[in-house]
Amino acid sequence: MYKLRDKLMQGMRSNGISEDYCERIYRQIEGFGEYGFPESHSASFSLLTYASAWMKEHYPAEFLCALLNSLPMGFYAPRALVGDAERHGVVVRRPHVLYSGWDSTLERDWNEAKPAVRLGLRLIEGFPEREARLLERLARTGFLARDRRPSFEDLRLQGLSQRGLETLIRAGALAPPAEVSAPNAFPSARREQVWEALPLRKLGHVREGETQGQARLALRGAISTPIPRASDWEKLLNDYRELGLSPGRHPIPLLRVSFGAPRPRPGLAAPEKTWTTAEAVYLARDRSRLTILGLLSVKQKPPTAGGMCFLTLEDETGFFNLALRPTEYERFRLLIQEGSLLASTVRLQKSAPSDPQDPRTSAASLLVETLWNPLVGGQGPSTRAEDEKAFQRGSRNFF
Repeated sequence: MYKLRDKLMQGMRSNGISEDYCERIYRQIEGFGEYGFPESHSASFSLLTYASAWMKEHYPAEFLCALLNSLPMGFYAPRALVGDAERHGVVVRRPHVLYSGWDSTLERDWNEAKPAVRLGLRLIEGFPEREARLLERLARTGFLARDRRPSFEDLRLQGLSQRGLETLIRAGALAPPAEVSAPNAFPSARREQVWEALPLRKLGHVREGETQGQARLALRGAISTPIPRASDWEKLLNDYRELGLSPGRHPIPLLRVSFGAPRPRPGLAAPEKTWTTAEAVYLARDRSRLTILGLLSVKQKPPTAGGMCFLTLEDETGFFNLALRPTEYERFRLLIQEGSLLASTVRLQKSAPSDPQDPRTSAASLLVETLWNPLVGGQGPSTRAEDEKAFQRGSRNFF
């Protein structure tokens, strides 16, 4: 940029711009040059953006499926990609051994105009590709048929490891067919299935000539205490631990109900009486104070941003773009580094909409005043810090 400085400064002076203002303009351009990109990059990026936007508009299910199968890549985690697709009408179904392979696929029912996306087994945390390929071979040979669910013993005999079996169960990928057919249902039998999958032979509960099933029935009859049913919050946490997302469900609406109205933070006047959703941000007045709640999706702190930190939070309606000045970043740095569920009191900065009929065409930025984790400290359905960690798989760090 310094090679262009004299020519630029001379041109600005000839147009009546003051010396001080010329210097400020040059420094801004010079700063952008540290991380900006050239015209050739910009042209290529524009073509890719247009093609991607066209695919996302006309083939949203196919677009999502291709992105999921190309991971790890890009700016957003699977949780954010799936959530955005669902908000645009795409049906997303959880992984299941009777329907899923290693990759995500498209499914089209006879009475549906658009295809749904069946998530692949690759999204299950800790499930190895070699065992997914084994299940694919079993499906091709007819061992895994959609009108039946194989027993756990059968899967083990076919070569599925005990660890792989339990991983599939915890992810809901071995739920009964009735639960699979229900749209976006929480698999409710996971706890019972984990118990049923225990290797009883290793525990010495199987007598000579007795099958696993017979031994399990006898053991079940000797146990009088039923297995406790999981709450919706526990089921949702389980989905996020195993998949990094929960098809058709988002934790933020459940948390808003649990928390009630947002509490005033120390040192501030009382915030809004209700939580503001990402969609409602565009309806609020410029410079208004809002209280928001979301999952941390992206953290950015560009070296050329003068110490500013930028966060992207998400709820069930969309994304929040938060900006922290250097003083706020230092104050909340540990929380940003370790947290995945955040609440914040913010000041809205919003431009005029480019389309007067659509408030969503305005650029909205939220300047952080204070930040906290509402799960830690006595609020919500759980106060255990380890529960909050279930959401960390969906956070991207660009520090």
